[in-house]
Amino acid sequence: MFTAAGPTVDLICHPAVASPGSLSIRVDYACAADNILRLRYSLHGALSRLLVPEVRAAERTAELWRHTCFEAFVGIAGTPVYCEFNFAPSRQWAVYRFASYRAGMDPVGGIPAPTIGVRRELERLEIDVTCPLAEISELPGDARLKLALAAVIESEDGTLSYWALRHPRAEPDFHHSDSFAISLR
Repeated sequence: MFTAAGPTVDLICHPAVASPGSLSIRVDYACAADNILRLRYSLHGALSRLLVPEVRAAERTAELWRHTCFEAFVGIAGTPVYCEFNFAPSRQWAVYRFASYRAGMDPVGGIPAPTIGVRRELERLEIDVTCPLAEISELPGDARLKLALAAVIESEDGTLSYWALRHPRAEPDFHHSDSFAISLR
């Protein structure tokens, strides 16, 4: 599992949607010379008021963002190309490539599945992710990478809240270039 040795950031709920209770989301991240992205999402709060899918066998699954899901967007600095990574507490996952802002969304195939570890307590959910970026041709190891971190949290009534490092628009938009606030290398 990922050891939280890298920087830690807090995600904030988009102001246009109600946060389900007193939640907080922190993310530890690291991308070492081995071109492996490591993330730990820590959700704190009343999990009983949320819809959190049960852990099951890891598998690629589409449209994870419609329910509780943790996300990372990795792009190449100075270009419009980026990849979207979705990680559900169920251990389902997806990776998409975009040629530019919300354009050309294609599933990235031929890559190993990310490793997703899940720990759940009464008021804490942790998702540890290890994702090999080296296998994704759009994210070469010598490129300067930028990172956006986000989460979609589903309340027990089905309402979604949107969490990110930044919210540059009046409506939630994790794909916006201003959301890519972290330089990985």
